[in-house]
Amino acid sequence: MQGMAIILAAGASRRMGSPKALLPWGSGTFVQHLCALLDTLSLTGAVISRPELAARLQVGWPIHLNADPERGMLSSLQVALEHTPANCPWLMVVLVDQPAILPETFRVMAAQASTRGWSSPVYEGRRGHPVVIGCECFASLRAARPDQTPREVLAQFPRTLVEVSDPGINLDFDTPEELQAFQTRRSSPEIVRFAGPAAQSRAVGGEQQANGQQLTQATTRAAAQHKAAQAHPEGGGA
Repeated sequence: MQGMAIILAAGASRRMGSPKALLPWGSGTFVQHLCALLDTLSLTGAVISRPELAARLQVGWPIHLNADPERGMLSSLQVALEHTPANCPWLMVVLVDQPAILPETFRVMAAQASTRGWSSPVYEGRRGHPVVIGCECFASLRAARPDQTPREVLAQFPRTLVEVSDPGINLDFDTPEELQAFQTRRSSPEIVRFAGPAAQSRAVGGEQQANGQQLTQATTRAAAQHKAAQAHPEGGGA
């Protein structure tokens, strides 16, 4: 059996002021974009959502509810594992507020996935998402205490760092200002000039994926503004 992807979308989105999963991206929303992108890579899975948000997602993937997402990201992972087949070799954990990740990054992470330990992509020395968790970690995550974080549980297992050429692995959006600043830069002709021919021809959801200097600057700026020391730790999803 191939591994599965889970999209964590159970966070409260308090600083954004509206559900991140429903924010516009390309021709749809954050969550619709990610589901469609993972579909093209033959990665199927599920979305973990808050109860009050689930009916509004409008995706073709199964939606599993985290009844108490305030418990944190670990609780959403445990919900996902409740619905994971016993023979699933690995889970790819995708955060709904990271729609700028490039398709190639998902391909690379899936290609190196293993039943052993866990892995993270790295861009210019900074680790990010999506994280891939091997099935040998599942039992420990299921049995973890509510006060533990996924990182604390996974620390007992070997970790593989995978180099990627994708600043989007560290770019998330926590506030309207961050999203607006990125969208402004992404629509600028300067992005196309800096990104080069490969990025100029790459479009996801009908929009260019900015994979160059301007995206790197936006990533660095967003990371400096919030949780620079964390790689998306707590919260029910994003």
